[in-house]
Amino acid sequence: MDFTGLRQIAAQLSHPEGEDGIRTGQEMHTNNGEMTRRAIDLLQCCDEEHILEIGQGSGAHVPYLLAKATALFYEGIDISETMTVLAGELNAAEVQAGRVRFVQGEGLLLPWPDNTFDRVFTVNTLYFWADPQAQLAGIQRVLKPGGSFLLAFRSRNFMEKLPFTGFGEFRLYNMEDGIELLEKNGFRVQERIYEKEETFSILQETLEKDRVLLRAVKI
Repeated sequence: MDFTGLRQIAAQLSHPEGEDGIRTGQEMHTNNGEMTRRAIDLLQCCDEEHILEIGQGSGAHVPYLLAKATALFYEGIDISETMTVLAGELNAAEVQAGRVRFVQGEGLLLPWPDNTFDRVFTVNTLYFWADPQAQLAGIQRVLKPGGSFLLAFRSRNFMEKLPFTGFGEFRLYNMEDGIELLEKNGFRVQERIYEKEETFSILQETLEKDRVLLRAVKI
């Protein structure tokens, strides 16, 4: 694949748009579905809690989250209009029932009052945070006292092997980087997990995916 193609992949991953964006959202759900479900499991939702996801993409995983407890209220925010519309379509019944809401917007500007959410999580958005300190300050603001934040991402060691991460605005992290980032910005890490996933092939190279999952509490 040429440089133009790699730049297009990088651009769609950070901000899916149009028909290509819809395909990207579907591929992200396929490629990262196991990781997202693992993050939801670790989130440990309880009945009647208010949950926020930053960068929900297609939202195809939302039914899995809603099944974790009774009377959950889930909200997702995504920078992409394409993903916001797609997520609403895929979860139309739950949106209509008032259990789910999707908002288009940047994660830096979370349009909710202080102390709104019991739990916040995000999967594979960390690479695109232009200002991690401001991002975490916003998350801490909308979390209730003692609220939980689950940060999930793939390690630098894995991501730097992907040909498209050299294009676009990727910032790569390993587990230790993620822990340091959280603990310097108002969170205490309670659980840290590093796991391997299945192998896959890209551009005639076989790679083994990994995942880092950090569960932290607002302090």
